[in-house]
This record gives sequence, C-alpha cells and structure tokens, in this order.
Amino acid sequence: MGSTDSDTRTIHTVAVTGSTGLVGKALCEELHKQGYHVIRLVRDDARGLDDRTWNPTNPNPAVLDGVQAVIHLAGENTEGIWTPDKKRRIRDSRVIPTHKLAELAAQSDTVTTFICASAIGVYGDNRGAEVLTEASVPGDDYFADVVQKWEGACQPARAAGKRVVNVRTGIVLSRDGGVLPLLVDIFKWGGGGLIGVGKRWMSWIDIDDLVRIYITALTCEQISGPINATSPEPCTNTHFTKALGVALDRPTPLIIPAIASTMVGHQGARQLSMADQRAQPRKLLSLPNQGFYFEYRTIEQALYHQLPDGH
Repeated sequence: MGSTDSDTRTIHTVAVTGSTGLVGKALCEELHKQGYHVIRLVRDDARGLDDRTWNPTNPNPAVLDGVQAVIHLAGENTEGIWTPDKKRRIRDSRVIPTHKLAELAAQSDTVTTFICASAIGVYGDNRGAEVLTEASVPGDDYFADVVQKWEGACQPARAAGKRVVNVRTGIVLSRDGGVLPLLVDIFKWGGGGLIGVGKRWMSWIDIDDLVRIYITALTCEQISGPINATSPEPCTNTHFTKALGVALDRPTPLIIPAIASTMVGHQGARQLSMADQRAQPRKLLSLPNQGFYFEYRTIEQALYHQLPDGH
C-alpha cells in the first residue's frame, strides 16, 4: 500500500458488525495483527470480552462507548431466489441498521469515522464496456436502488461531521468462501465452462486486497464518500473462465447460461452470470505517493494466490 501524508493512527478502537462473515473474519484478524482494539458488535449474546450485543433496529448507544471508528459490514445474505420477501429483507437489513448505527455515530463524542460496506451494484447490472468510476451515475434496477438507499442511510453520520466511506465492493475472490469455492467444485466435476455471456465485464477483488482497502479507508483521512473496491483490471467472463480453467488445469469447453448460473442460488453466481460492470477504483489509484498498491491486479495473480495448488 502506498503511504500517504494524511495517514493517521489516532484510531485505536474499532467497532465491527458482520464480523463472522467472509470479509469480516479476515478484516478483524488483520486489525488485531496491526494492534487495533476490535469490538465485535454481535446480535447474539456477547461471548467474548470484546463482544457487545447490539439490536440492529434499535441499538443501545453504549455499544459505541470508547469507539473511534465503525466498520459496518452486516446485511442479509443475497444468495437464494430473490422473492419479494427476500428483496425486502435484503433492503431492510442494509438500510435500517445502517441508519440507526449512523445516528449513534453522529451522537458519539468519540467516533470520528464511519465506514460502511456497499456494492458496485449501485451502477446497475448492464453497463457494458463503460468505465465506471465513483462519479458515474447510478443504475435504475432493484439492487442499484437498494445500494443508493444503503449509502444514503449513512447521512446522519455525515451531517454530524464524521468521515463517511462507502466501500463499493465487486466480486470477492477467496478460497475460504463466496463464489470461488463453488466454481472450483463445478470445474472439478467437469462442468467448467463459459459463465453467462462471455463479453460481459466482471469487476472483482482479491479478499486480501479488500481487507487492505478497508484499513486504508480507516487510516487515510483523505478518503471519504464512495470508493470502488475492485481490481484496476476487470476482466470479461471469457477471460475469467479461461484463467480459472488454467489455474485448475481443467478444460473449459462448456457454456453455463446466465439462467443456469443464477439458479445455483449463490450471490456470486448471479453477479458472474448476469452483471456487466467495468468498474475502476479511481479514488484509490489517485491517492498520494502513487496511490493504493494492489497486490493482485490481474485475475491470474488473484487465482494463483487463492488457488496455489489448483484447488
């Protein structure tokens, strides 16, 4: 990561929601390694000394006592069939808790920074080869509307003068969960092939780079508002499929239609088969001292990192 003149270590205690999720686990582990005091906001009974129970729809202000920064990752999993009820839960689990937590951050005397997960879904599913930066206009489909409301729910913290960052995340690649293990299994059983329409663009991010993006958002006061958390080298479905086949030493002769991939029911499958987004992390690349350093810029680098032994 390129260092910046505005890096700060005045943040010592960080409250994290969604700490049991794929990204949350990896992020909390790295925060601990770097010496931060991590408070896990959990919905169940607090089990550890650093756990605090919170009600997402009516949180107790005490959950942010002594906290300088909030990283809000929690939300209904998007996997499964998007029935009307599922869509409502996806929306409400993001918008309502975010607004409530932002209100608490606004009232806090100690919180200075509010970082909230977001998604490149804000740009809409079908943008083709258009380069999407943080300044691009939002889309008009269901999930784009959800993400706009999700980001808008941070307004109480922003209005109170807190630094707010919305981390617009692409497809997260990790050997430990998400879409990659699912695709590895499909390829290993001989079902590997072109996923959806080969010309569609995929905007992805290696989970280790994503964790470092969150920590950069935490430490760099120059960062505020939405940031695209994606590799600077998005790829087409064809490119991704061929790269995965090489990484696994498996042929890719088949085509997995968009509808079939969606029916797998996994959040990443929907994105892989249907989305067409060519995002660029313009803000991260524009940071001082040569910008944020992506350890895994190309899809080949990321797949080799996550699948070093071909599995």
